[in-house]
Amino acid sequence: EFIMEKKLKSVLAIYLIFLFSTFTAMAEPQSKPNGPWLQPDQYVNLSSLFQPDTLNEKLHQIADQAVEGRMELEMIGSSAGFEWPMYLVKFGSADEDKAKILIDSQIHGNEPLGTETLVEMIKKLATSNSREVKEILDNVVVWVIPMLNRDGATIFERETETYRGDAQTRQNVQHWTPGEWNLQYYCPSPWYHRDETTRGTPGYDINRDAHPHLYFDLYEHQDQHSPCDPDQNWGGQPGFYVTPEARALRNTFRRLMPDVYINHHHRGSNVISEDDNQRVFLQIYAQFVPLDRVDTIIDDYVEYSYSLSEESLEFSKKVNALVYQKLQRGNSPFSAITKYPRVEDYYGGQGLPGTTLASFSMNGAAVMLYEVSAIGQKMNGMLIRQSYIGIWETLLGLANGEIYEVDPDSYDAIPEAGPRIRNPRPTI
Repeated sequence: EFIMEKKLKSVLAIYLIFLFSTFTAMAEPQSKPNGPWLQPDQYVNLSSLFQPDTLNEKLHQIADQAVEGRMELEMIGSSAGFEWPMYLVKFGSADEDKAKILIDSQIHGNEPLGTETLVEMIKKLATSNSREVKEILDNVVVWVIPMLNRDGATIFERETETYRGDAQTRQNVQHWTPGEWNLQYYCPSPWYHRDETTRGTPGYDINRDAHPHLYFDLYEHQDQHSPCDPDQNWGGQPGFYVTPEARALRNTFRRLMPDVYINHHHRGSNVISEDDNQRVFLQIYAQFVPLDRVDTIIDDYVEYSYSLSEESLEFSKKVNALVYQKLQRGNSPFSAITKYPRVEDYYGGQGLPGTTLASFSMNGAAVMLYEVSAIGQKMNGMLIRQSYIGIWETLLGLANGEIYEVDPDSYDAIPEAGPRIRNPRPTI
C-alpha cells in the first residue's frame, strides 16, 4: 500500500510538472530552442572538464605525440594563490615573417569551454599532417594560453539554496598588498579586487587588470596612475598589472606582438531581437574603447600615448565578420549570433581600457571577443564545436589570405545584442 501510494504521488508530480511546463511554454515561450536549462535540484558536475593538473598532463602528452620540432610548451609563470604552473603552447617563433595570433581562454575561472576548445585545436595542430594544418603552420605563428586563471578554474563543491554541485570562480585567489607596490597600507585595493569570493578568499578579476602601456609597473608609475587616487579607481580606467596571470599574458603579448588576439568567455542568454526569438549561443565583438580615447603615461620623462587606430579597428571587424560568415554557412546550427553589447559606450563613453582586448587593440592588434552561452552540461559539446569552427576558420583565413579580403562593413551588419532571457525554471 505504501509503495502504491508512493508511485501515485510520483506520477501525479510528473504530470503536474509536465502540465505546468507546457502551460508556461504555450503562454510565454522565451526562445527557440527554449533550453536546455539547468533543472531544479540538478547537480552540476564539472568533473569532465580540465583542471589545472589534468590540463598540464594533457599538454605534456600532446607535446610528446607532436610532430618533431612543431610544438613548444613553455611555462610562463605560476598562479597567484595555488601556484599552479601556467603554460604557453607555441607553434612557431615570434621572429618569423608570418601572420601572428595569440589566443587565450578562462581568464575568468568559471568560463571553461574555451579551454576544452583550445586543447582540441592544439592537438590537431601538433599531430595532424592534413593539408589545412600544413597551410596554417606554413603561414601563421600560433601561440595559445589555454587556461589563464588556474586558481579560479580549480573546482570545489558548493551547495546553497539555489545551487548544488561543482563550482569555479571568476577571480583568481590573491590578497591586496599595497606595501608590495610601495603604497601606504590604507590605500584601497583596485576596484576589480573582491575582498571575498565564493571560496571565502579574496581575488582579482584578471580581465580588468590590464593597461595599454605594455611596460606599466605600479611600483614605478604610482604617481601617474594609482588605486589611491579615487578618480582612477573605477571601471573606465586601465588596470595595474598586479596579478601574475595578467603580467604573464602581457609579457607573452609583448614578445609576440600578434596581428590578432582572441579572448574566449562565457555569458548569459539572449534572443536575436524583439521580433526574432531564436536563442543566441554566441556573441562576438571587435571594439572596446572609442576611437577618440587616448591614454598617456610618462616613463623616465618620455611620454607614451596609446589609442585605438582606425587600421586596428578595421582589421578587428574583418576578423569578427569572417567568423560570423563562416558560422552562417548552409543549415548551420551555429547561425544565431549577435554582437556583444556596445562595450565602447561603457562608463560614459570610456569603454573598458582595463581589459586585455582593449589594451592589446590599443597596441595595434586586431581583437575578437567570444562570448558563448553559460555552461549547461547538455549543450557543452555544441558550444565547444561552435568555438572550434570559428577559431579554426580564423587560422585558415590568416593562412590563405581570405581574412584580408573581408569587407569590414559587413561587421556592422551583424545584429546588435538582443534582449536577455533567463531560465524559466530558475535554480541558479
